[in-house]
Amino acid sequence: MPNVEIPVEKQAGVARVNKSLETASFLNGGRLDPRQEKTYQEFIRGTNDMMGAVDLQFIDRLRGKIDKMYFGQNVLAAGTENTTFGDLVDPMFKDDEYSLVKLTGGFNISYEAMVENIEQDNFKSHLFNSFLKKAASNLSWVIVNGDTLSADILLSAMDGLYKLSDRGHIFDAGGAEISRAVFHSAFRTMPVEFRRDKRALRFFANSVLQNDYQEVLGNRATGYGDVNAQGGMLSAAIGVPFLTCDEIQDNYAVGYGAATRAEVIGTTQGPFTITAGSNDAAEFDIDNTEAGAPTAITIPAGTYTANELAAAINVLLAAIPQPEACSTDGHGRIRLSSPTTGAASEVEVQAVANDCYTTLGLTAAVTPGAAAGANSINYGTYMFLTDPMNFRVYVNSQFRTSWEYKPREDRWEFTVQQYAIPIILEPMALVRAEGIKLSDY
Repeated sequence: MPNVEIPVEKQAGVARVNKSLETASFLNGGRLDPRQEKTYQEFIRGTNDMMGAVDLQFIDRLRGKIDKMYFGQNVLAAGTENTTFGDLVDPMFKDDEYSLVKLTGGFNISYEAMVENIEQDNFKSHLFNSFLKKAASNLSWVIVNGDTLSADILLSAMDGLYKLSDRGHIFDAGGAEISRAVFHSAFRTMPVEFRRDKRALRFFANSVLQNDYQEVLGNRATGYGDVNAQGGMLSAAIGVPFLTCDEIQDNYAVGYGAATRAEVIGTTQGPFTITAGSNDAAEFDIDNTEAGAPTAITIPAGTYTANELAAAINVLLAAIPQPEACSTDGHGRIRLSSPTTGAASEVEVQAVANDCYTTLGLTAAVTPGAAAGANSINYGTYMFLTDPMNFRVYVNSQFRTSWEYKPREDRWEFTVQQYAIPIILEPMALVRAEGIKLSDY
């Protein structure tokens, strides 16, 4: 921390903070020591699904290359007695280069909050550990979903495994729900030289898709059907075990023949801060149920998680009355859904003064449902089929932190610097089964 002169009345509090610095899992300044590095690596492996399953390698450099060797054709041929064999097949060598991408994060916290918090010395450790667990979760999210063309500031950092799998084999289920046929088709899409070692293969699927398959199996009039109907552990499909990967998204557009409901999802993740007279108003009309002049709602000031804000909005909608149409998308964003389907289904976000739409990532517009026909619905997902060791993630082991006091702002600032990159070692040894529609219960 830079040398600063701290008023006498604050020195006792600063002493408590400095004591916390000594006891926290992550200390001030530069590279972590080996014990701290191990703690953070455990966060990365244990805070999420994907990073605990792949070939995760911690390295002390920012770029490198992967040496590959191939024998792409038959290496044996018919031989002739007492004749020099000349049908030689030499190996082919190839280098794949990689360069780790820098990821930066941090937070500010006021002096008063640090010193006066009820946890005292334990607060610093709690604060750091909570932040770094979230950072580990963000790392896994971008490793799977990263896309350099994305408008999202996290996802635009790198191309993740989904984008990289474009170079693999793609099986399009065409909007079909999960079944044994989807698993068989994915398996048959993989070239024989890679599917031969079936014991090494795994299906990577999110928990919602796995639950859908349990429902399919639960309909069987067998003892195994009873086990799945009761929510027993789903271990494998067609002899290939499952690995849960809830970083796989479940909101891709897929074809849908039935009538659809109107639905709007915000683009901003919570928590959300609502300020009285600034961004506390909204006007939602669900299925044209408003009678007479539009009725705005006023959200009480405060800071809300997505679930808390959805509950608060539903209370206000019910009082108008309007349908309780607000929920979340499972990723910290607000979702408004009509309770009906078809052409009359509608969600309207209406313009109103002091609206909260920028905060929630909403836009004033009318979003309709659709009658039965050639429709699209955002209930699509995908799964990977490959050897888990085909997914490699390089993470720089020299994870850096900085924690310092800024006297003019009278606050503490925490900053982290991390480097990582995902690699698919052999794209041809991977199948992405996409266009799978989740069940609409």
